[in-house]
Formats: sequence, structure tokens, C-alpha cells
Amino acid sequence: MANQQRTQAHLPHQNTKIFFGSRPKDDKKDGQMIKKIFAAILLLSFPLCAKASFYSEQISPTLERGFSKDALPLWSAGILATLLIEPLNKDIQDQYGNHQLLSAEQSSWGDHYIRYGGNILITLVQLYFDPENAYPHIRGLFFTGAFTHLLKVSVNEERPNHSDHYSFPSGHTSAAFSSATSLAYAYGWKAGVPAFSMALLTGASRIADDMHWASDVVAGAFLGVIWGQASFYKLTSTSGKITGEQSHWMPTYEKGQLSMSYTYQF
Repeated sequence: MANQQRTQAHLPHQNTKIFFGSRPKDDKKDGQMIKKIFAAILLLSFPLCAKASFYSEQISPTLERGFSKDALPLWSAGILATLLIEPLNKDIQDQYGNHQLLSAEQSSWGDHYIRYGGNILITLVQLYFDPENAYPHIRGLFFTGAFTHLLKVSVNEERPNHSDHYSFPSGHTSAAFSSATSLAYAYGWKAGVPAFSMALLTGASRIADDMHWASDVVAGAFLGVIWGQASFYKLTSTSGKITGEQSHWMPTYEKGQLSMSYTYQF
């Protein structure tokens, strides 16, 4: 009887967990949501796939633009920025993680924007009112998602909260920056400013929620911009000829500071 009582006394402690800050998110639900988002992107892509010249019009040009000489500065800047910030990951996480800078409520805005398909909703609205600019947006999300997932399974980096090994790069951030780039190209600064502001909040929320290291967020941001830019071209209705936009994002380095600049040629 004494042994039974002693065992019972320890039972309440076997499954006890102590959480500091907000409770961790359900990663299984996160995975299901990501699958739903990709399913939505594929459904939106059906009008593109129906064309006989799908590869030559949708896939090949995007890959060529994504790995062209014009994209090389962005790739170089992204790799350099990621390598430079990686040694600071632990310090940044200690300073800004666990909602020390952003509250849980503030962080949820950036998280939910991608988690619940805010950018997908924008694409649906575009498909109805402005399909010409919706298709480049869809291409951007598709290529961004594909390369983000490829890196996640290849790098196999553990998240700061130790929930899984799909930390690098940040998928939320890459999707948000891909959408922001597409919207900026399509509608100019009036759409670009709020879209990039939301993308920055999304990236910051991933650090605050202890879901990603700072280097994951930086890499995700550059991936989104690169593929959002590479995917933004249009096809003429008569010949199917590809016409790219006379605008681009470029990294600049001046007086020890790395920044991004946007130019448009009239």
C-alpha cells in the first residue's frame, strides 16, 4: 500500500509541462495548413497548366530569369547577408525571442497573414478583377514555395523551439516577401509599401514566436524577392512573347550599410 501511494504521488508530475510566454503552436496543424496553402496555389495554377505551351511560357522563363545575370546580385546579397547574420542567431533570439519585442497579439498578425492564406486571398481577388497580374503572383508563390521546401528538407536545421528540423529558411517569410514583390511590380508603391510592411511583420513574428532563427528569416526574405521578381513577366495575347517589367530590386552597399533599392525605367 505504501508503494502504491508513493507511485500515485508521483503520477501527477509525469505529464506536467511548464510554458514560459505563449504556449507552443500545434506543429501538426501548421503542417496541415501549409498543405492547404499549396493545394490552393495548385488550384489557382490550373488555368496556366491548361495551356499546351505551359513549360515554355510558365516554367522555363521563370527559371531563366531566376538564375540570370540580373538575379546574381540578389543571390549574392542573400547568401552574404545570411552568412553574416548566422553567428548572431543565438544573441538575436535571446534578445527578441519569446515575445520580448513583439507581444503575442502583435506577432499573431504577421503569423496569421500566411498561416490562414491572406496572400492567397489577395491572389483570388486578383484572379477575379485582374488576372493579368494574378498569374505572375501565382508563379512567384509556386517557385518560392518549391525552393523553400527544397531547402528545408536539404538543410534540416532545428527550430529554436526544438519542434522540428524544418527551420531554414522561413516559409512564412518567403511567401510574404514573394507576394509583396509581385504586388509592388503590379501596382507600384501604393501596394508595395503595405505589402512589404506586412512581410516585415511576418518575418519578425517568426523570431518572436521562437519558430525561426534570424538567418532563416533573412534567407526567406531574399528567396521571396528573387522568385517574386523572376516570375513577374507577361505574355502578349497575340504572339505569346514574353515581356519583362522594366523595374527591379537591387542590393546596394554604401558606407558600411547593406540596403535594397527599387528602380523603374519609364
